[in-house]
Amino acid sequence: VSIGTMAGPAAGGVLYRVGGWVMPFAVVGACCLVAGVVTAALLPHLNVPVKTAEELAMPTCTAVVRPSLLLVLLELMCGAVLFSSIDSVLPIHLQRTFSFTSVETSGL
Repeated sequence: VSIGTMAGPAAGGVLYRVGGWVMPFAVVGACCLVAGVVTAALLPHLNVPVKTAEELAMPTCTAVVRPSLLLVLLELMCGAVLFSSIDSVLPIHLQRTFSFTSVETSGL
C-alpha cells in the first residue's frame, strides 16, 4: 500500500499533464470498474475449502504465494495509487474552479 501511496501523486501529475484535470478522475473511475468486474469474475471461482486452525497455521512465505492473497494485495496497491493520484490534482481543480485558498483546500 505504501508503494501505491508514494507513486500516486506522481501518476496523478502525469495524468493531469497529459489530459487535464479530468484525466485522473476518469482513469480512477475506469480502473475501479475494471477491478470490480475482475474481482466479481475471479473470486467466486476460487474454491477454497474451509480449514481448521491447525491447517491454517502455515509459514508466511507460503501464505503470500497464494493466488487469492496476491490478487487482494495487487488490488490494494492499485487502489492506493489511484486514490492518492487524485490528491495531487484535486487541490488544483478546487483552486481554479471555486477560488479556494490553500487552507480551504486542505480542509476538504
